[in-house]
Amino acid sequence: MRRLYGAAERLDGPLVLKRIDGRRHVVGALDDQARRLGVQRGMALAQARSRVSGLVVREMDAAADQAGLDDLARWALKRYSPIAAADAPDGVVFDIAGADHLYGGEQALVSHALAALAAMEVAAYAAVADTWGGAHALVRYSGRSVTIVEPGKTIDA
Repeated sequence: MRRLYGAAERLDGPLVLKRIDGRRHVVGALDDQARRLGVQRGMALAQARSRVSGLVVREMDAAADQAGLDDLARWALKRYSPIAAADAPDGVVFDIAGADHLYGGEQALVSHALAALAAMEVAAYAAVADTWGGAHALVRYSGRSVTIVEPGKTIDA
């Protein structure tokens, strides 16, 4: 959730944040553009660079990223849910049970939250499911920007 560049310095290509895994440099986080071009979290940095020309690589700063996620969780606590927490390395989870009616339902709450994040220049995906684990898996692996699962249908999603 930290700023990698200012308004005057825009990146000229897809972005990945690298981290060290043992002795290898790997992709720790990536933007949508890199994801669409086939880069994946955990991929060797050399493989990502060979797959995508013009790849912009920056160092991952786990402490700064965690601080940003904690700030975002506090932001969510004030607006959407009495239960919210950072979900490292790149997420925030919040329980909207009993709060969605304040926004006119799950879809409206998700739309409101995503619009607020976009206004802060934060790209986000969202999933609503019966369980935290279900939402966690859907938001990371479904390939959809928004997934809302009917109660009792998380296994089928």
